[in-house]
Amino acid sequence: MLARRTKLPVTEVSDGMRVEPNNVYVLPPNTSMAIAEGILHLQPREEGRAGRHPIDYFLRTLAEDQTHRAIGVILSGTDSDGTLGLEAIKSEGGITFAQDAKSAKYDGMPRSATAAGHVDFVLTPEGIAKELARISRHPFVNPIPSKSAEEEASAGRNGFRKILTLLQKSKGVDFTD
Repeated sequence: MLARRTKLPVTEVSDGMRVEPNNVYVLPPNTSMAIAEGILHLQPREEGRAGRHPIDYFLRTLAEDQTHRAIGVILSGTDSDGTLGLEAIKSEGGITFAQDAKSAKYDGMPRSATAAGHVDFVLTPEGIAKELARISRHPFVNPIPSKSAEEEASAGRNGFRKILTLLQKSKGVDFTD
């Protein structure tokens, strides 16, 4: 169903799959999913209360893995799954979204997350998409590639030489050696 609504590749997750940009990943039935170092890990869904909150579980591991770079989105759904996951993302400095309850077919999940106070943006799905696109262009989320180690070392040596030259000119002491 999701593949008909997006041009992005939609893939059912398999254990050990690396997350790639511009892809949509779908959780297989009766499993829980975690992320560590950008790799998705599957396990059988546990029975009991913990097994009924797979979104909380995944978002908590996302917060641990990505810290301040984590972004959580809660869309239409019943119950309160996702609320504790968004809390974990906020505690790491990440960004959180919930669907506007009026636009949700089932407002339980977005309403719970919003009421808990861990949501930065409450928007329609279209508004969430636009804001995510805007945020994705920000250097905080998508940093400019850093210089190579060799370039960094060269810049450091040149900066150090400049400091030594300034000291010699202003104080008359040569610290080169």
